[in-house]
Amino acid sequence: RGISTCSPLPTGSAHASVQSLLPYLSTLHPTFSPVALRLSLTLSRSSVPLASHILLKASRLPPVCRHALQGGCYRSDCAYGHTVETHTCAFWLRSRCSHSSGAGKDKGKE
Repeated sequence: RGISTCSPLPTGSAHASVQSLLPYLSTLHPTFSPVALRLSLTLSRSSVPLASHILLKASRLPPVCRHALQGGCYRSDCAYGHTVETHTCAFWLRSRCSHSSGAGKDKGKE
């Protein structure tokens, strides 16, 4: 889903606190976890359009190559992601990651 330009933002959204924007952002992205929503708002400095962009970009990354997770992929035509350090766990985004601490966000740093 894209960001609707017709959706009214809460008043004072340019300088609104992260906490006050969470309900609005969760209506735009109901499948994302509250932690992911809060983090995207923090990174975007409470900009709802930028937070939405961050969430959508993170969710559209290709899955990480299982061989890259185990030390290296040697296929030149591999369609999976190989930048493990910057990859966000799709399960963490939706509160379904099996890592209880939430540290599973960056799968390459476990």
